[in-house]
Amino acid sequence: MKWLLLLLLAVSMVMIVCIFLFCRKECHFTIWQCLVLPIIYIIFGFFSIKLMFFIENGNFDGESFFGAVFFIPIFLLPIAPLIRVKYLEMLDMLSATGCMALAVCKIRCLVVGCCQGIVIATNGSKEIRFPCQICELITASVLSVFLIILVKREKCKHQVYPIFLVIYGFFRFIWNVFRDEQSFAFGLPIGNLWAFDAFLIGIVWLLIYNFVIKGRQKQAKQAIEADRRDD
Repeated sequence: MKWLLLLLLAVSMVMIVCIFLFCRKECHFTIWQCLVLPIIYIIFGFFSIKLMFFIENGNFDGESFFGAVFFIPIFLLPIAPLIRVKYLEMLDMLSATGCMALAVCKIRCLVVGCCQGIVIATNGSKEIRFPCQICELITASVLSVFLIILVKREKCKHQVYPIFLVIYGFFRFIWNVFRDEQSFAFGLPIGNLWAFDAFLIGIVWLLIYNFVIKGRQKQAKQAIEADRRDD
């Protein structure tokens, strides 16, 4: 099924480019940056999900989306100045495009049967499982559209990534409870730990940004205006 993963990555690439072009003016990206950044996202994303799966399982036979959530922002730190874009605007776009890529790649989960839900009923010899893959696909699709709307709003600038962490972490924690996976702690899979971490990081990030960074920016602006009035 490697061919399916490659096909879905190609589809994700096309959709990511379209999202970049749609939000280009708000993030101040040039055309060439809109074409280069999706390639960077896909390459780093592929290695990130493989790395996280290795951390969780000790091999590279699968993928874990939380790798993209946590590792791509780290990989992008040295890239931003090289291609002359603002780091936080890269993260804004990463959130919206990453969710869309997740929604596309969840199709593979449905086909190969991974990320299955727990058995919630039986019909004779047939097991009826909770539709985790479908729930995650729908959540990622709706969240991607919502994040694209936020990217285009000036008030939400530089805050889309932590908002993504909070919302995705919340819903992923819920859906992970119904996954048929090995227990890691408190009877829950390891995905619940990553989901809780994402939620917590997002909350802390938003608090710091809105009450510390924005507060200092407001004070600096008021000081400049006071100096102008004195002159």
